[in-house]
Amino acid sequence: MSLHNSFIALRVTPGAINGLMGSAIAWTAKNDASLLGLWTEGAYAVDLMFTGFLLPSISWFILRTVMRIRVLKGKDLEASELPSPWLRHVMPTSFWGGGLFIGSVGTIVGCATVFVLQSLGSPTLDVSTYVALKFAYSAILAAMIQPTLVHAAIQPLIVKKR
Repeated sequence: MSLHNSFIALRVTPGAINGLMGSAIAWTAKNDASLLGLWTEGAYAVDLMFTGFLLPSISWFILRTVMRIRVLKGKDLEASELPSPWLRHVMPTSFWGGGLFIGSVGTIVGCATVFVLQSLGSPTLDVSTYVALKFAYSAILAAMIQPTLVHAAIQPLIVKKR
């Protein structure tokens, strides 16, 4: 896998998918409000923290299952060219442990984002601005964690094959 293909497969594609999912959920949940406050009138701070937990956890559950199905079907998993992710030494490979861990990492990212927004004066946003923010937040979150998820899903399977 070339560096370019790796970047597209591990960061851009999951980022776009999660960004679209996050912004669609934000639009559906908040489209009836005219303005959203960080802690009031729609409380988008809570939404960012929940998204921080849910999107990485759900991504882990899906990715881990898909990788195991691929191995059962006899598909080869090439991990020698995967980039070395930043959480590779601490990411659990078990189904629930991995989901809880990566969800917690996402929640920390959500809390950090809320802290930055709080530091900027708790901006009140209109719904379309919030949907754009939610797209960017979800996409960046996925791009940050996806290589760790792939690494944690593939490594135990490669060890078993040897």
